[in-house]
Amino acid sequence: MSNKTFNSYKAKVLNGHFVGSNQLLHDVRKNFREAYGSKNDKDIVDIGVSYDGSWLTKGHTSNIGLGCVIDLLTGFVIDYEVMSK
Repeated sequence: MSNKTFNSYKAKVLNGHFVGSNQLLHDVRKNFREAYGSKNDKDIVDIGVSYDGSWLTKGHTSNIGLGCVIDLLTGFVIDYEVMSK
């Protein structure tokens, strides 16, 4: 497979991932707001959360990490961030 073909498929897979993950987060946030009785997307909701993170490798030498904000009532991941140096 040529480099050009590989990069074309890679871009399609990445785009599909972004579309799917954004739709999933939108649905989770909608269900989350319903669980707390929020009427619209503009309301500020007082919630309890937990934060967890992980690194690709052990120790302080890893260059890639992930952090997740998890709602305590529903257990939904309401936000995440992938970090790299």
